[in-house]
Amino acid sequence: ELARLRGSGEQVQRRLSEVQATVKANREALAASPAASNLAKPIKEQAAEVEKQAEGMRKRLMRSTVYQTCWGNFIEAAQESQECPVCCRGLSATELTRFVQLQHEKLQKTPALIAEDEARLAQATQAHTELRALLPVVEAIEHAETVELPRLRSQLEE
Repeated sequence: ELARLRGSGEQVQRRLSEVQATVKANREALAASPAASNLAKPIKEQAAEVEKQAEGMRKRLMRSTVYQTCWGNFIEAAQESQECPVCCRGLSATELTRFVQLQHEKLQKTPALIAEDEARLAQATQAHTELRALLPVVEAIEHAETVELPRLRSQLEE
């Protein structure tokens, strides 16, 4: 009976060592991951923040695209009616020329802004994907530390 208990204790000790080694390896993998740049903050929290930033970028990108269409329509409407498309006030030839010039300036800047927004969105989406890929590692660490290790230590004490 004593030999069986000793053998069982050795098995539990081996398993405890394996789980501890796995936790250490997972922590090192997290520390080495560029995606987990801020280990003081939980990965889930980082992923949520990046996701929120990406959503903001998506909205900004949509607005920029809508503005681009809007400015083009403003130019067309102002030239057809010689009125401000917003307040319907008549525009003199000088005012109309200036109005159209301002809208063209906005239109010329918009493609570059859209490209920048698309690049930032792609980076945020990539960062979010990388952080989400780390979640199983984090969950494995949490499970080992809160369930497996305490259970194995308890078995050793018995």
